[in-house]
Amino acid sequence: MRTRKPVSKGVLVELKRFEARFLSVIGASARDISEPCVKVVEAGGKRLRPALVIICANLGNKTNSEELFLSAMGVELVHLASLVHDDILDAAKTRRGVPTINESYGEKQAILIGDYLFGLSFQLLSDCGNNSLITPLASASLFLSEGELRQRRDLRRLDQSVHDYLDRIYAKTAALFEASCSMGAIIGGLSSVDQERLREYARGLGIAFQIYDDILDFTGDKKVLGKPTGNDIREGTVTLPMIFALEKNCLELAEAIDDPAQEKVEEAVVAVKGCGAIEQARSLAKEYVEKAEAAAGNLRESQGKKDLISLGKFVIDRYH
Repeated sequence: MRTRKPVSKGVLVELKRFEARFLSVIGASARDISEPCVKVVEAGGKRLRPALVIICANLGNKTNSEELFLSAMGVELVHLASLVHDDILDAAKTRRGVPTINESYGEKQAILIGDYLFGLSFQLLSDCGNNSLITPLASASLFLSEGELRQRRDLRRLDQSVHDYLDRIYAKTAALFEASCSMGAIIGGLSSVDQERLREYARGLGIAFQIYDDILDFTGDKKVLGKPTGNDIREGTVTLPMIFALEKNCLELAEAIDDPAQEKVEEAVVAVKGCGAIEQARSLAKEYVEKAEAAAGNLRESQGKKDLISLGKFVIDRYH
């Protein structure tokens, strides 16, 4: 049975063009940068952020194709840079089933490559000649760093609240979704009212996406994830399913966070799945998808609006 695509054929065509150009831009860098980066890009990825730029730009009638592609590349470069730095901090050996840059080329080179990717993203945006596109991405980049700092500060902290978690994942994930929609809306020349609707949509979608991603750490397949389940427990990153489980006095989880021996982690994964925490987390994620769909529902009827709503359903469906 053929899997339904989450966006329309026109967006898929533009994403294919984006992918080719994205690889060519990275490939034009010095070999010690391009070689590891091309491997990471070719390993795959959902390209949700470039898709959001494209969809939101196409909602308007002033689309500049050069601004569109440079903005989509800028967003994806910031995302890629953040993943490179995250893998260094986590001492991760694989991502999407392939060796990380820090594993293959060493931590020092990986740090420099991540820094280069951040710089390249803003160089591309400056080439647009539209300074208004820089502000959303700069803001999201600051949020990314703040979110990572919060996550490091709160490692193995058992008293975190749902509010603490939502603030953190807004910074780490949803802010870049918001920047993607904002940049697309600017390119498309949308009204300030529609721009705010798209920001609201992006916040809901980004938060839901991260909640579902954190659920996958308990329910996903190791081959699909490219890493073992229970990884967040090992690293001490307290996610929403874990917060709900701790509220239910899940002692196995508390012990595994404190002492992440393999046997304890495996027991904790089973306990979290058995106490109803996963269902609670799914329910909250669905609420945020519904908030996103409600915001998109206020836009004028168009294929772009259908694509935005379809992406919300994709975020839910791909995890069930």
